[in-house]
Amino acid sequence: MTTIREVYDRTLAGGLRADASAGADPFAIVRTADAQGAKGIPAAVEAVWRLVGGGGAGGLWWPGATTDVVDLDAEIKELALEALDTADGNLRDPKGLLVLLCREAVEFHVVEGSDLALPDPPVWRIVRDEPVERRWAAVTEWFAEAARGVLDHRDALRREIAEGGAEPTARYFDL
Repeated sequence: MTTIREVYDRTLAGGLRADASAGADPFAIVRTADAQGAKGIPAAVEAVWRLVGGGGAGGLWWPGATTDVVDLDAEIKELALEALDTADGNLRDPKGLLVLLCREAVEFHVVEGSDLALPDPPVWRIVRDEPVERRWAAVTEWFAEAARGVLDHRDALRREIAEGGAEPTARYFDL
């Protein structure tokens, strides 16, 4: 089974610069879980946040989304619960869920509260007025999909640069 670190290292080997994103401080990770009222932090979530949860160019991993742990606070959790109220479907323990990502206060990627004790739990996608979806079988799968997006972005940059263009995110890659 692939680990979070292996996914990250493959992305670095693919050209992402190590300084392109920052990992979150362990204390910030605990504060985030506490602010959200989560009863635990799955090992895979902690691994992701220690690598890319501290800001920097985190937007490369999930473009247009809030993923910095210091921003994933009680207010974001409340917005996720409000979105869940309008969505079609339920979670077993919505009050205990842990928000991993927020996009425009409409889309949320979360770990179900009843799954927080699992080392690499499924990730659910909640979007206002849409069906709740168990989109990824594990946090590692969720992170691997984001890594593919980073490398797809690298490929698009290479094409643009070859055509004489310039892109500000090129500084995050060894092209």
